[in-house]
Amino acid sequence: MSECINKLFLLNGNFIESGHFNDNQVNKGISFYEVIRIMQNRYLFFEDHTERLRNSIEIFGIKYKINIEYIKDYLLKYLIKTKLTEGNVKVVLSFSDTSDNNPQVFVYQIKHYYPNVNDYTAGVSLLLANAERVVPNAKTINMSIKKIAADKLNKAKYFETLLVNKKNKITEGSRSNVFFTSADTLFTAPDSEVLCGVTRKHVLELCTEKKIPVNFELVDVDSLPCFDAVFITGTSIKLLPVKEIDNLKYNVQNNFIRKLMHYFDERIQNYIKV
Repeated sequence: MSECINKLFLLNGNFIESGHFNDNQVNKGISFYEVIRIMQNRYLFFEDHTERLRNSIEIFGIKYKINIEYIKDYLLKYLIKTKLTEGNVKVVLSFSDTSDNNPQVFVYQIKHYYPNVNDYTAGVSLLLANAERVVPNAKTINMSIKKIAADKLNKAKYFETLLVNKKNKITEGSRSNVFFTSADTLFTAPDSEVLCGVTRKHVLELCTEKKIPVNFELVDVDSLPCFDAVFITGTSIKLLPVKEIDNLKYNVQNNFIRKLMHYFDERIQNYIKV
């Protein structure tokens, strides 16, 4: 089944019917991507996503200088043509190798899942998996991580997989960042150890604004019972409470998390209104 779910996709600025879309073409070579959520006919936190795309390419040592204005034009062109008001759009820059100075640029709608009211109220279940990213800060298409996560999730009721490194430390989710709470303090991985998500960035900015202390350290699997509550963050899920990790239960009605969820929803609405 094709990853592109719309009738059209954009390749280097040109519209092509989705019957000609090839997943292998997107995944070959070295591919960098962003998934941007559309809310009320607007790309949410567009500037953060395009800046992270630029950073991912630079971290990988590729000399290509991305033109953000071209990417912006492509995304707006796709939004206008498809008339999307809600959903997720993926932009991919695919390089044949590190010396390639003429990447293929894809823009297309992908399938999304937005948590329902029950997910936010009752929380979701997570599963631990031994895996880690080779270059944590660069958002590249990583088929091995995707396969590990998919194999785990397909076998059970779990919503997401948390990655555990060789030192038995939790870094992040396969498609999310993770935060742990103890009293009124947040714990999350150092920036250098994870793919710094856009939602994570805004949560940390809110913590600064609200004077919420944050400890940037990796959580050991053995210390999981020491935390009061857990939540994950991501483009599609926003802030999502966790009810259990490998059957270890957490308080999903934690007031601390509920306040952060409210603050983040306010930030989204303020962004959309501008």
